[in-house]
Amino acid sequence: MKPIKDFICLFQEFLVDFIQTHSEKNQFQDILLYATTNGGKRTRPVLCYLFYDLFNQHDNKAVNNNILLVALSLELIHCYSLVHDDLPSMDNDDLRRGQPTVHIKYSEANAILAGDALQAMAFSALAALESSLPSNITVHLIKMLAHASGALGMVNGQFLDMTLHHNPDLQTIQKMHAGKTGALIKASCMMGAIAAELTDEKQLGYVSDVGGLIGQIFQIQDDILDITQSTDILGKTANKDMIQHKPTLPSLIGVEKAKTEVNRLAQELFQALSHLGGDTTIINEFLQNLLTREF
Repeated sequence: MKPIKDFICLFQEFLVDFIQTHSEKNQFQDILLYATTNGGKRTRPVLCYLFYDLFNQHDNKAVNNNILLVALSLELIHCYSLVHDDLPSMDNDDLRRGQPTVHIKYSEANAILAGDALQAMAFSALAALESSLPSNITVHLIKMLAHASGALGMVNGQFLDMTLHHNPDLQTIQKMHAGKTGALIKASCMMGAIAAELTDEKQLGYVSDVGGLIGQIFQIQDDILDITQSTDILGKTANKDMIQHKPTLPSLIGVEKAKTEVNRLAQELFQALSHLGGDTTIINEFLQNLLTREF
């Protein structure tokens, strides 16, 4: 998994440099760095990079600014969503990745502003592609991120998560998952492939299928881990969904059946992945690790 570790190291440096060059050097910059560099797994940037690398037809396989900018836009949206999700008016969490959440450390107002700034920075990152990618691809990437993170994607999923408290059915929970977590994870895979200038609609359809399945699995795993793991391992408050009476797949069908569903979806995932062609060894290894994660 060395290519992934190497990419994450480059990405971390790139993220810090981008924030420092796109914000004033003051306490607010410190808040932005705190919100983005406190130990995240970087799942979305890694997926973006892996699908870019799979379809990149150029001779030079080195990680370049294009994929770093696309991956950065996804992570900035993800980090902004976590900062806002942790607020007292939403999930009211005190811990994130084993550290005090942004509003606990820096105040609720500063957390709101930090989330706002990170969201804007995400689109600045994509706009910076205009000098190195064809304009139609840059616009496509911007549209995709806006769709995945907005009222038809992540934000709608969060809305459903906050409002579904009365015995929703399986289909409604799956719809919530598809927005809250799945939309940005699917976009991560798709945007990597699009940044590599993949245009084959059939192949893009397979990438979309793979991304959608990863998103479903990731959210169900999160819900299972919330029940089965401790706060120390998770780095956030355990059993929070149960305490707040939030609907999850494990709460609807039980933990063991939820695990069975993860295994079923994993079989679908690797079947869909087999349609992509090329060398998917690293993607397979990364997804296997994702399936066995404990936090």
